[in-house]
Amino acid sequence: MRFKGCTWIRSSRLLLTAAVVAAMLMPGLLRADDNITLDFRDTDIRQIIKVIAQQSGTNIIAEKSVRGNVTVKMSDVYYEEAMNLIAKTNGFAVRKIGNTWILATEKILTDSFEKGLTITKRLQYAKAADVSKIISSTIRKEVKVATDERINAVIVSGGKELLDEVKKLIETIDTPVHQVMMEAKIVEVKTDASKSIGFKWQGTTGQDAGTWNDMDSLPVFSTKEYFAANPDSSLYQEAFTGQQGEMFGLGDFYRDNLLFKATFSCLESRSETKVLSNPKISSVNGQEANIVVGTKVIYPGGADQPPREKDTGIKLKITPRINDDGYITVDAEPEVSFVESWSANNTYPVIGTRSAKTTVRVRDGEEILIGGLIRDEESKENNKIPLLGNLPIIKNLFS
Repeated sequence: MRFKGCTWIRSSRLLLTAAVVAAMLMPGLLRADDNITLDFRDTDIRQIIKVIAQQSGTNIIAEKSVRGNVTVKMSDVYYEEAMNLIAKTNGFAVRKIGNTWILATEKILTDSFEKGLTITKRLQYAKAADVSKIISSTIRKEVKVATDERINAVIVSGGKELLDEVKKLIETIDTPVHQVMMEAKIVEVKTDASKSIGFKWQGTTGQDAGTWNDMDSLPVFSTKEYFAANPDSSLYQEAFTGQQGEMFGLGDFYRDNLLFKATFSCLESRSETKVLSNPKISSVNGQEANIVVGTKVIYPGGADQPPREKDTGIKLKITPRINDDGYITVDAEPEVSFVESWSANNTYPVIGTRSAKTTVRVRDGEEILIGGLIRDEESKENNKIPLLGNLPIIKNLFS
C-alpha cells in the first residue's frame, strides 16, 4: 500500500512539472479547439510558427532564409489563417502539402513546387492583348503572360496562389461593356439663318419664343427661360413640327433648349440649311468613334513620285463614357476642312481647317449642338443675255 501511494504521489509531481515546462515554452499561446490566441513580443518567427504547428498537430519545414523577430497579438484566430498572416506580413509564403507546412519565400516555393503550372483563359469581352498588359502590371514578376489572338485567350504561368489571383483579376476585367448608339446630323447653315435661329454663342440669355410668322426673331432659349414666360404653353410637347420637343446642349456653354428642332425644321423648309450627312454609329464605352464625310483631293506628287492625296470635308470624333448616375460624358471633336486655294503653280492645294473640341455631359436621348465652324466664301454672280452678253464693247449693255 505504501509503495502504491508513493508511486501515485511521484507521478502527480512529474505531471505537474511537465505542465509548468510546457507553459514556460509557450507563454503566448492559448488554444481552444482549432482557434488560437497569440501574444508574442519581439520573438523569433521560427519559434512562433513552430508553436502553431505543434498545437495544430502538423509538421513544419522552414527554409533557411526565414529569420527575424516579430511581434504578434491575435485573438481567437484559426491556426491556418494565423500561419498565413504571420508569414505574408514578413515577406514569406506558406504551402501546405499533406500534413506538412513549408515556409519560404514565394519564389523558392514556386520554383520548387509549382514551377510549370499554366492556365489558359479564353476571354469573352475583353481583348487578350489588353488583359495581358493589365496582368503584367498588376501581378508580381513571378507570373509569365502570353496571348493567343486566334482564340482571344491569355496563357499564364506561375505559382498556384498567383494563378488564383490572376483568375480573380480576369473575372473582374472580362465583363460586358456598355454600348452607345449615336446619331449625328451634320448641317450647313447660312450666316443669316444662324441669326434667325437665335444662337447666343457667348452664352447670353435667350428671349421668349416667337411664332411661325416671327421666324427672323425666334431664338434658341433655355428651359427655365421658356417656362418662366410661358408656364401653360403646349409648345414644349408639340413644337412647330407637331412632334415632341427635344433638348439641346451647346458644347461647353451648355444650355437645355426646347424648340431647336422646330426652328431647324422651319429653316429647312425655307432652304436656308443643308443636311450634309445624318450618320448613326455605335461605340462601346470609352472607345473613340469616327465619322468622316468628305472627298479626297488628288494632286501631283512631283517627278518620279505617285500622286498624293489629302482628305477634306467633315470629320467628327466622338468618345462616350457612360457614368453611374445615368449621364453620358461625351468628348466631341468636329473638324471641317476644305481647299482654300492652290499654290502659285497649282502643284498642291492649300487646305483650310476649322475645328472645335469640347466635353459635355448629357442624359440618355439628349442632343448636343456644336456650332461656330464658320467658313467665308466669296462668289461673283453675273446675269446676262446669252450670246449678246458676250459681245465685246457692248456686252455690258446686256449683262
